[in-house]
Amino acid sequence: MLTLPDINFLHQLAALAEHKILTPSRPQYATEVAESLTRELRDAIAIEIEDELKNHILNAYPTHVVHTSYLMPTPAHSEFEWVIKLFASRVQGVSCIGMLIGLAINGGTEMCMLSHPFTRERFWSDGTQTRIFSPVGEFELSTRQNIRLDQAILHINTDFDFTTGSGWVKEIRDSVLVTRRGDPYYALAMLATGYLDICIIAAESIAEFMPALILIQNAGGLFTVYESRLPGASNMIIASGSQTVHHQILQLLMPIT
Repeated sequence: MLTLPDINFLHQLAALAEHKILTPSRPQYATEVAESLTRELRDAIAIEIEDELKNHILNAYPTHVVHTSYLMPTPAHSEFEWVIKLFASRVQGVSCIGMLIGLAINGGTEMCMLSHPFTRERFWSDGTQTRIFSPVGEFELSTRQNIRLDQAILHINTDFDFTTGSGWVKEIRDSVLVTRRGDPYYALAMLATGYLDICIIAAESIAEFMPALILIQNAGGLFTVYESRLPGASNMIIASGSQTVHHQILQLLMPIT
């Protein structure tokens, strides 16, 4: 048994998650609509897969604490805390499942693994440069730098009503080049890759997003968390690929700060 978990252990967890996601369910989920997939994820499939990973972690590290998407977060009982989160997204119109795995040591996220088995991608960081393994190879990732806000691609998550509104909502939409909408987890990986420039996420729990945020940070981006700011959503996370764009988007958000 390892004294401390390392990134190889997270790759083992990712491989286990990929096997559990793909082997029993790929024919069904490759054609399932997002709404049906989400209903399934709320039920036994999410619990079964997350429990499998949780048990694998606790077998190796019995004193660690593991938070799952259906048991998020409780007061810590260990200096080592894991977050495992099964999420649903749509890639080119196909509903897919991915897995987010994070490890925090003494309250600070140290490692993250985001596995998207349907695209055969893994994104990870062990406290250094964010990396990707994909069908085209393994590379270090870097966010897109040296762009203006009017050149930026913005992504918002489905829990945040960005389709209407006035004031800062309208101002943000009018200021960027393109606004997209959908799953926030895979979007954060795409921000680390440089395909997106800003992610605005309404989040019930900040903790479940913290692992993915270090993918951004270690690829050259940055993020800001506003707690208890949005009616109905409570918390908001703003992640950006560059300091210039991040500063500009925060200026537009001044009315809610």
